[in-house]
Amino acid sequence: MKYTERIITLMMIIALILGTLFTGRGLYLLGIAEEKPNDLALRWREVKYVSSGTNPYDISDYLYRKENTLPLPARPARIDPQLGGTPVASGYPPWAFFWSFPFIPPVDWGYARAWFFGLNVISLAFLGIYAWRGTVSYSPMQRLFPVACVFSMNAIGTTLGNGQWGIILCALLAITSLTLRRGATTFPALIYATSLLKPTFGFTHAAVFLRGNSWRALLLAGLFTASSWLAVSWHVGIDPLGMLRQMLEQTARWNDVSYSIPDTLAAIGIPRNVAMLGCLVTGVVAAACILGVRPRGHLYELAVCATLARVFAYHQLYDNVLMVFLVIAIARLTLQRARTDDFAMLSALLVSVWIPGRFTSLFAIQSFQIVVWLYALGWLMKAVSEKDRNIHEMSSLPLSNSSTPNSYL
Repeated sequence: MKYTERIITLMMIIALILGTLFTGRGLYLLGIAEEKPNDLALRWREVKYVSSGTNPYDISDYLYRKENTLPLPARPARIDPQLGGTPVASGYPPWAFFWSFPFIPPVDWGYARAWFFGLNVISLAFLGIYAWRGTVSYSPMQRLFPVACVFSMNAIGTTLGNGQWGIILCALLAITSLTLRRGATTFPALIYATSLLKPTFGFTHAAVFLRGNSWRALLLAGLFTASSWLAVSWHVGIDPLGMLRQMLEQTARWNDVSYSIPDTLAAIGIPRNVAMLGCLVTGVVAAACILGVRPRGHLYELAVCATLARVFAYHQLYDNVLMVFLVIAIARLTLQRARTDDFAMLSALLVSVWIPGRFTSLFAIQSFQIVVWLYALGWLMKAVSEKDRNIHEMSSLPLSNSSTPNSYL
């Protein structure tokens, strides 16, 4: 067995063990455990309220004011005694309530939980196939390697256990990129609009639409989003800007544990909403500048956009699932080049996504993760740039037919 194959085998064994533990535990908590997955229960409660014509933001605002002995709002909060309040009111945008319906239908809790569980299993399978399908020229063990890396991520288990959107949204973003590259317009626009139910996941992906004629799909996605926003506002009986204002007021009260660039800016005194909005714009601009106008592989686009989305927006530890595309990309790069420094880079990246959630509250761990993710993204960009340069040099030689675009990823 070659030296590189031994390293891959060792890393895959570790990844398979961790994947069994993390993903298995997450699936158990999401679909089987007696205790309700917290975030899924909140989203289900919100969907139930919206389906009955009640604005969840009203309930959250009422509970916040009551708890902090503030003047109660003039608009009454219609709290269903069986459902209870929605103290988080998600901080999700108004249109998220519309797009949540296909994933968390307003039916009995048991059926809604089973449906959401099934969608997560399908999305997990899709991501596994996505990691597998780009390695057709390798041995079965090598092809399994990126798949094992994906399932070994601690965030896979955490997002499942909390009943979060992460895995589903990553699958939707991948579908958006794949269909957009095939020249479609309406379908990728619809899928992208759906993924924007949690804008902090997909906002940087807008950069992918800014090339060629894809901007039409971006405009259509914006139309879908605006229409869903208006529909929800009309259904719950409040003006659209009023709902948006409520969301911004409630996100400004967040005290959750998050670590990213906007949190650093908020910690030094910049208003949270200002920091978040500024970082959202910066993330899109950065993604657009990195991707440029040259055609790239869809995995490269996803890795760039998802990594920037993770560091430039508010996120908790379960949202580290966004790093799935960078993990796949670096794993494939390692298989392609089989260089010692690539193995070192992949090892550091895997360690950063293997760290159990209980340790991510430590500043040193948070800093380590952010630094490794940004460095790994730079590593990937450098590899793609080198490949571009080699192709350009070979295409200038006599009788050379090496004029194809970048073949990495």
